[in-house]
Amino acid sequence: NKIENKMGVQESMVAITGVLMSTIVPIALFLMIYFIEKEKSSVKKKMLENGINPEDNRSKGFGGGSLKWGGLLIGGGLGLFLAKLLEENLGYSDTDPLYFGLIALFGGIGLVVAHNIARKQYREDNNL
Repeated sequence: NKIENKMGVQESMVAITGVLMSTIVPIALFLMIYFIEKEKSSVKKKMLENGINPEDNRSKGFGGGSLKWGGLLIGGGLGLFLAKLLEENLGYSDTDPLYFGLIALFGGIGLVVAHNIARKQYREDNNL
């Protein structure tokens, strides 16, 4: 009877935690986005009051957002493919670390390659 009571308490705690997380997380995300946008608006307003065009002071960077996502997804796909090959051919029993590790490794390599491509293109475009 004591064991059943203990399991009932654990199940109710899981339910309470689930309800709290499903309400607190969206509220926290909303508040975070709201205050970030409010701060951006306030900064732009102050810049306009001082006679500065906010669009002139934006960071240009290398750009290439699509290139970054492409590099990340292609690298992650290669990592996933290689992990599956290793799992089938080498017969690993615990493959979770293999999948996570190779996806992260190849995703990172894809981002580095995308950055180098974007940097090279930026230099060519600006004659640097």
